Amino acid sequence: MGFEEGSEHLRFLLARPGLARQIWQRRQRTTTPIGRINQAAVGQVLAEYLWYGPAGGQ
Repeated sequence: MGFEEGSEHLRFLLARPGLARQIWQRRQRTTTPIGRINQAAVGQVLAEYLWYGPAGGQ
């Protein structure tokens, strides 16, 4: 998967209700306009995933 495909898949996951969106929304520090993705929150979620793994350290 290339950069564009990965970015599109991430947008797909965050645009729909589900676990990925819930985790991302919990990490947002500020409200973003509808349709905008808070890149800092996405980075935090990705960093936590890489650090703790898919189970979230549980």
